[in-house]
Amino acid sequence: MFRKRRWPKAELTFAHEREMQPVPIVGDGALANPHVQSRTMIPALIVDTSDRPDIEQLIDAHISMEATGDVTTRWGKIEREGYGPIQLIMQFVRPVACTIVLDPDIGKYGGTIDQLIASEALYLFYGRLGDRVSSLMPRQNILVQVEAPDELRREWDRLLDQELRSWFRLKGLSRGQAKQASRNLRSEWRQLWERSRLGG
Repeated sequence: MFRKRRWPKAELTFAHEREMQPVPIVGDGALANPHVQSRTMIPALIVDTSDRPDIEQLIDAHISMEATGDVTTRWGKIEREGYGPIQLIMQFVRPVACTIVLDPDIGKYGGTIDQLIASEALYLFYGRLGDRVSSLMPRQNILVQVEAPDELRREWDRLLDQELRSWFRLKGLSRGQAKQASRNLRSEWRQLWERSRLGG
């Protein structure tokens, strides 16, 4: 069962149990989109596919075919023990049928996810712990268009603000200081992305 926080429930179908398990995120970064004149930076995530050879097959097939794949994406909350507050589910139909669940650690990857939601795009790499985006280029990745409706953006702002406030509180800031620091950091991230989007 998959339930979006503050919006309707939706049913998901998985081919096997392992598809329901989040694929570990082991790295992140950003790449310029060569198909956009402004060279907008697109966020990148590296996932550990040690237990998911089907994801490697998906990406390799996509690269070898040099064709557009078919994927549906959605954000929400999978109501199972151990999952974080928000997940990204990508269901690929071709070139290989495959479902990928990402359960990002907001404290660690919040900036990258924020950019992902803003750009509505993601470079997805497969690799292992210790890999870097630069070392995996130019192969082992696909560009995925990720929908980010308005209700998701509002919920994400709330989740990100909550996580950042907690982090700043652990650093010793007061509630008021943590609130302002959270706003400042979010604003800084988004200004950087906006400059990238405009080619600055």
